[in-house]
Amino acid sequence: MYCFHCGTQIEDGATVCPACNKTQPNTQNFNSGSYVLVKPKVPGRGLGIAGMVLGIIGVVYCLPLLLSATILPQQLEQQQVTLDFTARMAAIVAYLFYSTPSILAVSLSGVGRKKGYRTGISRSGEVLGIIGITIVALSCILVLFA
Repeated sequence: MYCFHCGTQIEDGATVCPACNKTQPNTQNFNSGSYVLVKPKVPGRGLGIAGMVLGIIGVVYCLPLLLSATILPQQLEQQQVTLDFTARMAAIVAYLFYSTPSILAVSLSGVGRKKGYRTGISRSGEVLGIIGITIVALSCILVLFA
């Protein structure tokens, strides 16, 4: 049984909710349709879901970076072109820009989890964000030292 006011799970037949201290209606009246069950609000739910979506976007957005960071040095070597330090730093700055969705995913999912939305959705947003940040870091290292 759930509280008709706050949605907290309570014992069957309880007359008072231990969470909100409100009296529970008679179940006969509930069957007649005069009461409506209130679904409890989960704080941080929107942040957790936004974090997961941004985590997915971040990983999909960053995977081509890793591919280009591994192929680009080979193509430049075949053409006998070397990148100077300024060109490498410009590429790294551009790569760091691509990590924005992943950074937002980690932060939004973390805030959502701290506010009470402790589900797999917010955890997956954090994990996908960390994977995206790791991909960008590996891409920067490959560009810098290749």
